[in-house]
Amino acid sequence: MLTIFGGRVDDLETILTEERLPDGWESRIRKTFGLTMAAFNFTVLKVERGINEKAYEAKLAVAESAPSRSYGAA
Repeated sequence: MLTIFGGRVDDLETILTEERLPDGWESRIRKTFGLTMAAFNFTVLKVERGINEKAYEAKLAVAESAPSRSYGAA
C-alpha cells in the first residue's frame, strides 16, 4: 500500500474505510514493468529497518507493569 498509493493518505483512507478505489484514482507506479517483487521488497526492507523492536518491547513491558486503575466501587 505504501508503494502503490505513494503515501497519499486521502487515497488510503477511502480504500480502507469505504473499501473502494477513489474516483479518478491512478496508480502512482509509472515504471515499464509496474511494481516488481524486487521493488516491493526494497520498500518493505526500508520499513522494516525503521522498526525498533527493542523500544517497542520496552514500552509494552512498562504498560503491562503499570498498576491497573479501577473505576467505580467494588
